[in-house]
Amino acid sequence: MNIENLFLSALAISVITTTLSKGAIFSGLRSKLPSKFLINLFNCPYCLAHWVSIPFAFNFSNFVISIFALVALSSLPSFFLIIYLRWLDNVKI
Repeated sequence: MNIENLFLSALAISVITTTLSKGAIFSGLRSKLPSKFLINLFNCPYCLAHWVSIPFAFNFSNFVISIFALVALSSLPSFFLIIYLRWLDNVKI
């Protein structure tokens, strides 16, 4: 397992899940989801990261462990990205 690829994949997962679950551009999509499960999934970056990490995990030798490692590593950048986005919403220009 290449550590560099693991961290780069985790950063990509973080940005993808944060954009889909918290980004204003996808708020219309999130409001039109057909089931409570999908609504909950697309409003939680941590939950969504489990699904988004699946295609990335194919690049590593141990598929299942890679999914959980990617989710764990993507959680911290997502946390800081969400704090930053909330801060940007409150900045007066």
